[in-house]
Order: sequence, then structure tokens, then C-alpha cells
Amino acid sequence: MTCLRSDFIGLLGASVLIMTACGGTSGGTTVMDLGSAAQDSNFVSTDGPGLSMNGDEAVITMTPFDVASGDEVFKCQTFANPFGADIDVKEFESHMTSGSHHLLLLFEDNAVDGSLQDCSGLTFGPMPYGTQRPDGDVTFPDGIATVIKATQGFKVVAHYINATMDPTPIHATVQVKMHKADPSTITQHAGVFFLNNVSGLLPPAGGIPAGETKTITASYTTKIPINVLYATAHMHSRSTNMTATYNDTNMLYTTDSWSAAPMQAYTPPIALPVGTKITWSCTIANNTQDTITFGESAMTNEMCIFNGQYYPVPDNAAPTISVQK
Repeated sequence: MTCLRSDFIGLLGASVLIMTACGGTSGGTTVMDLGSAAQDSNFVSTDGPGLSMNGDEAVITMTPFDVASGDEVFKCQTFANPFGADIDVKEFESHMTSGSHHLLLLFEDNAVDGSLQDCSGLTFGPMPYGTQRPDGDVTFPDGIATVIKATQGFKVVAHYINATMDPTPIHATVQVKMHKADPSTITQHAGVFFLNNVSGLLPPAGGIPAGETKTITASYTTKIPINVLYATAHMHSRSTNMTATYNDTNMLYTTDSWSAAPMQAYTPPIALPVGTKITWSCTIANNTQDTITFGESAMTNEMCIFNGQYYPVPDNAAPTISVQK
């Protein structure tokens, strides 16, 4: 396994970035860190914000926006279905310019092309893809794809933080690409699991008291057999580690990075039968004078979420396994 640590020192007071690397494996399965720094060359040129088709590739481009020094913003924009029919997607790819914290591509039934809007950082729903890296990519193995229904459009949610003292604002650009699959080659469909430990951060029982370091833990037992294809973590700035295991002793995922948690690909996928217990834990160091609780801000709140892609989605089942503990 390859892992990456990156921490903003002083948070909004400075923009120093510390990075260290480490390596290893997870349960005998090869694990790859798919993250990289965002590069302008990754963006497809379009006529402007909105939807465009580039061969078998659909490109969603959010309306650009600025993030002033010291600001934290959440932006949402809806987009109509670009395909006009039920289709299979074999690869999701996304690119965000500097300052990004996360991106979610949510399903939005009967969505129309909309304008850029301020929105809540707790905006959530069924989804085919998300990332916490400036450049993200999920490519499914042969025979596997995500199905996009003709009635499903999208809502893109982007979270940005300008942790610099530079008076020049960050100019944010966000783009998502969906690569169509040959439907004759697809035998299984992929979905998303999203495991969110909320109670560990909600008073009176939860929360991280001022000046304390605390590890919060939650578990979920699988209701269907799943094969884990990809996994990542979502944490905020006081989190120092997340670790996920299955059946208590088998390592599934770990990272020390709150700001750019690696997206790990498992080759072969990790098979978790019905009744498998998935446990995820976050260690949070509260160096403030206030109790830290669950919330949208990466600067003043915390989250402890373990998520990723799996297959197969049973026929007629919802593709998103959303669990709130």
C-alpha cells in the first residue's frame, strides 16, 4: 500500500504543506495510491461551463468561482443527463484546481442545467463517484460499470478552502468526465458504500473535548455480499488518522492524510460476504478551546467517513449503501 500524509500547518494562518510517503500491502492485495497534483493539462477545453460530449466521454464543467484568502466555500451545480438513455460508465475522472477539499457527483432525478449556487457542506444523496484528491480517477475492471439511468442527471458539490495569506483569490475550476462502456461487455454493476460515524461527534455522548485527543469508532455489518474495488477516507483538519478493518483483524484501509486521503484500488477486489463486520476509526486531536463536533467545516468541525466503490449491485437495488452510525 502507498499512503500519503499532508497537513496544513497553522491551518488558515499559513500554507505550509508537509508530505511524507510510506508503503505496504493490505491483506495480500496490491493497493495503489491514485492521487496526483492537479495540472491544467488535465482539463478538457470546452465552450464554457456546462455539459459537452467528447466522443464517448461526457464532460461536466462547473462555472468557475473565486475563493478569497481565509475563506471556506461550498458550491453546487446541477446538470441534465448528457446521454439521453440508460448507459454504462466504465470510468469517472475529475480534476480540481488548487484549494479543493472534496468533490461529490450526486444523482439528481430529472435534473436540468442550473447555475452555480452556494450550498451546504452537508449536501448528500445517492452517488456514483466522489473524491478528496485534486485529480481523481475510478476505472472499473473488465465487465463492471456504473449504470446511469436516462432519468438521472447530476448535482456536483465542490468544497474549497483558501488556506493562504495571499490577497489574490483562488480561481477554482472543477471538471468531471464520464467514459461510456460498451454495454455488450458489462456483466455486473458497481455502486458506492458511504459509512459515516456521526454519533461519535455529536454531544452529549460524542464530540472531542477541548485539548483532548480521542479515537472514535463505528461498525457496519454487510447485508449483501460486496467486493471492494476502491476505498478512501473523508476527514477534517484535526484528524490525524483513519483506519478501517474487516472482521476486526484484517486491514482494509489506513491513512494519515485529512486533506488528500488516497483513493486505493484493490487488485483483486476484497470479497466481503454477508455478515462481514467493517469497522472504521478516526483519531482526532483537538488543539482548540472548544468541543469539536460533526459539521461541514474542515476548519472547525470534524467528520469520520469511510467510503468507496463496490460490486455487484443486486438487480433493482439502490446502488448507494449509505450508513449513518
